[in-house]
Amino acid sequence: MKILVQGSLFALAVSAIALVSTPQGSARQVGARRIPVAVPSAGPAQRAPRVGVAVPALPPEAFPSPGTLLVNQSFAYSKTPPNAFGWIDQACLTAGKTVVSGSVPPCGDLAPQDKNGSGALENTNASTFAEGWVAYEKPLSTALGLQVAFTIYSFDGDSADGQLLYFTDASGGPPTTIGRFGGNLGYTSGYGLGGLDYAYLGIGFDESGQFSQNAPNQGLNGGNENRVPETITARGSVSTGYYYLGGAENAKGQHVSLPFDWDQPNSQKRPSTGPTVYVTLSPTGYVTASVDIHDGAGFVTYYAQSIVGVAGQPAVPANVYIGVTGATGAGVNRHQIEDFYIWQG
Repeated sequence: MKILVQGSLFALAVSAIALVSTPQGSARQVGARRIPVAVPSAGPAQRAPRVGVAVPALPPEAFPSPGTLLVNQSFAYSKTPPNAFGWIDQACLTAGKTVVSGSVPPCGDLAPQDKNGSGALENTNASTFAEGWVAYEKPLSTALGLQVAFTIYSFDGDSADGQLLYFTDASGGPPTTIGRFGGNLGYTSGYGLGGLDYAYLGIGFDESGQFSQNAPNQGLNGGNENRVPETITARGSVSTGYYYLGGAENAKGQHVSLPFDWDQPNSQKRPSTGPTVYVTLSPTGYVTASVDIHDGAGFVTYYAQSIVGVAGQPAVPANVYIGVTGATGAGVNRHQIEDFYIWQG
């Protein structure tokens, strides 16, 4: 896969067997498969109408080029490197059949079985009120900035809800509790359920649009009066109540839908291609989120914002943990990712 960044091409080094730098010492293995309590959904299981169309953001600083490659994990195989990734709830490998100690577990009959080398990481199957995450187990320094890329697949469902990239403050330790399912995308609290531990920043790839909505009774503080589906939405740290920071905008500065869909709900098979996201976090709190839909145009930046100070958002932590969630509510979609990369510098 090649990434186009403001006219420059760089190649992603994809080895035959994807390897990552394995954390030292004993790794956390959350691993427990719990079924979330089916509390009332925050909205009906139906697709919300689009709201305008986002235009490329114009960041005030140059789009950073990837630095040192720290993580290169395809999730295509039947196991992950020992103790390199933590997982929770439904997260599993679609190419896996046998439980391997220290690896993300196999999906078994929870997902269509893929051949070894052709699989993906599944965060939710096509069931209601579901969620899951996979997280890199090593805390990473933000002193030189961090960049994260992965490809999203969302299919085999009807409407909901989305996936999310999170950064947590590593000073509190690795997170062990996922946030609320549904439109909260496993990030915020709501309906008496807690949010993601030590959360600093959540970038939602929001299908249903609920993550963008101001609904304090559902744990969504700040945001839009109505849902903005098929968009990018950023929410802040646990200290701000996961407050809304911003999202994809049109030329008038209004939070709107992207010119493409994250999901292909009418397909029961993983699409041949999916949107590839590329998120950057600078040491000073400048965040960008770009997407390549593999139409030949390369990456387009739809969200760019300095987040520190917005709604009380604190400074970037010295070290963070990074993970990806998926969530469904009353509606469903099968949420998968592949080709997960982290760069530093």
